[in-house]
This record gives sequence, C-alpha cells and structure tokens, in this order.
Amino acid sequence: MVKQGTDRWSRHALCRMQACDPEVHTVSISPEDFSVTINGKSFDARVVAGHGMTRANVSVLLALRDAAREVPAMPVPQLLIVDGPFTGLGEGLEDQRSGNALLDGLTDLATFEAPTGAGGQVIIACNQLRGTPGPAVREIRTNLVDGVIPGLPSRETITV
Repeated sequence: MVKQGTDRWSRHALCRMQACDPEVHTVSISPEDFSVTINGKSFDARVVAGHGMTRANVSVLLALRDAAREVPAMPVPQLLIVDGPFTGLGEGLEDQRSGNALLDGLTDLATFEAPTGAGGQVIIACNQLRGTPGPAVREIRTNLVDGVIPGLPSRETITV
C-alpha cells in the first residue's frame, strides 16, 4: 500500500518538477524512507542549496497534496508554510517559468477545498512575489522595524 502511494506521489512530483524544469525526466520517492531521487541522483547529491533545493522541496510537497486529492484516505494537512520559494531566481525565461509554476501550485493548494469542506492555507515568506497571483492571494507586507507579523512588538536592533 505504501509502494502504491509513493508511486502515485512520484508521478505527481515528476509533473510538478517538469513544470519548473523540463530537464527533469524521472522522479522517484522511496517507499522505505520517502527519500527523493531526481534524474537518477538522490536529492541530497543533486541539490545543495538555493532555488534548486527550494523548487524540489516545494514540488514534492505539492505533489503529496496532489496524491492525497486522489486518495482521500491519505490525510495530509491543509496548511503549508514556505520560506523563500523564489529565492535565487533570476530574470531569465527559465526562472520566470519556474517561479510561475511554483506560484500556480501554491495558489491552487490555497484555493482547494478538501472533501471535508476545509480549505487550504499557504503562507509564503518572500521578498518579492514572482508571477501574477490569483484573486485568492492576499499579501501582507511587513518590515524589520514593525516585526515579522503585524501587531507584534518591534524587533530589537542587534549589533555585532
């Protein structure tokens, strides 16, 4: 049963990864430890840091939600918090495609209503929103003076 679930998850992860990077030809998620292999290389060996790691992480998480939509008995939380999904993206066409694919996937997750009636919620922390968000996206601007979350006390200045 786990193997069937990870096979389904792997198929969705491949679609998500290819939307960001057409050079991805295979994605496999292990039923033993849920480790990810991309184009025959382990995730840890293929991606070290930066946008490649973020793209893979977000794509795999969105693919898990895709699999759970097909199998209602597979419970997955409706909340996803992502820090810096667009970090490291440049202005090139590939970067724009990748940013748009990630924003579309995160927006879709936020607007999806589960069979239980619960809506999804996605929180993205970023310096610049990439792509054109849909009407379901709300932006809350913050700064270091006012605190990360509006209404919280200001951060103290740290000097080193």
